[in-house]
Amino acid sequence: MLRARDPRFLREFYAKRFQDEVLRWSDVWPANPTFEEVRLRFAEQERSPAEWRLWIHTLEGKLIGEVSLTDIDRLKRKAELSIVLFDPAYWGQGYGSQAARLFLQDAVERFDLETIYLFTASANKRAIRAFEKLGFRITERLRLDGEGFVKMAAEV
Repeated sequence: MLRARDPRFLREFYAKRFQDEVLRWSDVWPANPTFEEVRLRFAEQERSPAEWRLWIHTLEGKLIGEVSLTDIDRLKRKAELSIVLFDPAYWGQGYGSQAARLFLQDAVERFDLETIYLFTASANKRAIRAFEKLGFRITERLRLDGEGFVKMAAEV
């Protein structure tokens, strides 16, 4: 299930989101952010017209991830997708793909998008396969701090 982010569960988010194994495959948060830094960034994100974020929950209500659009450009009709599952026990079981599919259906209409792009580690073969099944294709290969990444895009 996708739900609006709720600041009452920010401590749980913080505890799950910043585990080493999760950070290894996810985005560019600063190393070891404090809870206060995360709280402030959370508030900024919630106010930003260029971001839309939802939390991923199991049917039982357990918080397991986040899916988001950032850099929403309404004039160019494009945005960047990000998805992260906080609990490795849920990796490779279709939760991320299902969440992304539901999220994208709503996002395309909500923001009148034509193109959605994303970045993922070149070594994250599981994510690349999942994004390809959703219609994304590799458009660029990059290196950042010695690490390989791919940019993927989908016309929607």
